[in-house]
Amino acid sequence: MRAIGWLLLVIGAGCSNPAPTGSPGVDCAQDGSCPAGLVCFPDWRCYAAGATPDCTPACYGALPLCDHRTLRCVACLADGDCPAGEVCSSPDQRCFAGCSASHAGCSTDAQVCDVDAGVCHGCLADTDCAGATARCDLTSGVCVECLPGARDCAAGSYCAGARGAYACAPGCAASSDCSAGHDGGASLTIACCGHRCVDTDSDGNNCGGCGVPCASGRACCSGQCIDTASDVDNCGGCGLACDLPHASGIACHGSTCSATGCESFFADCDRNPSNGCEVNLTHDPNNCYGCGVTCHAPPHATAGCSVSNCGIGACLAGWADCNLSSGDGCEYATSGFASDAANCGGCLHACGAGQSCVNGVCS
Repeated sequence: MRAIGWLLLVIGAGCSNPAPTGSPGVDCAQDGSCPAGLVCFPDWRCYAAGATPDCTPACYGALPLCDHRTLRCVACLADGDCPAGEVCSSPDQRCFAGCSASHAGCSTDAQVCDVDAGVCHGCLADTDCAGATARCDLTSGVCVECLPGARDCAAGSYCAGARGAYACAPGCAASSDCSAGHDGGASLTIACCGHRCVDTDSDGNNCGGCGVPCASGRACCSGQCIDTASDVDNCGGCGLACDLPHASGIACHGSTCSATGCESFFADCDRNPSNGCEVNLTHDPNNCYGCGVTCHAPPHATAGCSVSNCGIGACLAGWADCNLSSGDGCEYATSGFASDAANCGGCLHACGAGQSCVNGVCS
């Protein structure tokens, strides 16, 4: 009797009615347990063993089927859910090139299913292929345009795609496909990164080499990631060096060049940091030994600033400074050079004893 009772118990357990599809039970406990006879599903609800609750939201598009075990939308649940020449992969449950005993149909260019290999064979060697698809993809048995790693594509293209669907696409296959260029006379460092020819000296996503990105706020300058907000050689952009003439204590702050001081005898009189210390205080009559210190023009001359003080800049036409005194300016009328024996033909060019000056020549 105990044996018969045990048998009825087993039969009753095997014939238990699962909860209807999508019919929620109670919530699972924090440790994932459920009341006796129920199982915790991925939606964290308790269902009868073997229940088939639906995915939420409903599945559609490229992932049209609901895996009721995991409550995840997938492309296929079994090989029969895939087109001819494709089978359902595990565990990602997507269709990929192949065939099986239960799904032996193959596409038109690969008629025979090799069940042991799990592939549709339209070709076993390149000799089985012709025309635009002259290479045999042995992993899929499909004639394709190219194979990865082989140089089957024309210049400027590479072999792209997946098993059974390789084809030539625009782009470089290797850095040797990229021609070295020039930009204003500067040589470019060209590499093939992600099938695209880039200058690794300046590309922010491939700085100094493929797949080396610069962090936010940094620029790729000569193959190095630089903070252009503070770098004096690249202030505000690559190659923008802080060139502040006659300045000292040069720095870059907020992408702007600045200086803490000037070299001796130079000053920043216009308060424009971009041109440095632009005034030479020993030569500027408008800023002579101090910003805004203006020299006045001496008689018959323009104003000048010498290493000592204000003086003569240049004599006006018809006048000369023969006594070398800036106080009285250019005091000598050059018309006297024609007959003045003390200044014959020029300042302080005196004629010898007994000579006279005629037309600026001693005789």
